[in-house]
Amino acid sequence: MLVRAIGWARTLVVSMGLATSLVFSASAEARPAELLVPFVTADRNIECLMVDPDTTIGNVSCVMHSKGYTTKGDSDNHGLTAHPHLFWFVDYARHGDKGYTDREVDSFAPHRRILREGQSVTVGFFRCSSRPAGLTCVSRHSGHGFLLSRAKQRTF
Repeated sequence: MLVRAIGWARTLVVSMGLATSLVFSASAEARPAELLVPFVTADRNIECLMVDPDTTIGNVSCVMHSKGYTTKGDSDNHGLTAHPHLFWFVDYARHGDKGYTDREVDSFAPHRRILREGQSVTVGFFRCSSRPAGLTCVSRHSGHGFLLSRAKQRTF
């Protein structure tokens, strides 16, 4: 009887572990206390980083491989690439913006989430959602942000 109970308990623990991993793999949600929340779209074209998203100095920035972002080539010890590339940015209170940066986003690759179509990441003041029309990132405080897709990029 005891052997059968132990076997059943092991099966239950393994089953619970599988169910738990399925729940986590289906969600792109970040933990509220995270200061850096890296993620990439399912097609790996857009890479983003939410920085200190629970504070008024937080922001979201994204780069697109289809618009020239690459991690190949020279870089210095600070993660800066040798070639500036386009990035889109929104902070707590201002309009979304587009500019150039040398910062390499891919350095966070081991810890990033995959944001699949239909999923959203919401942390603090920021939300990024992946839809068929593209990736939209907004400041939930101001309502400003940006929309990115291969065909169109827009700030608002």
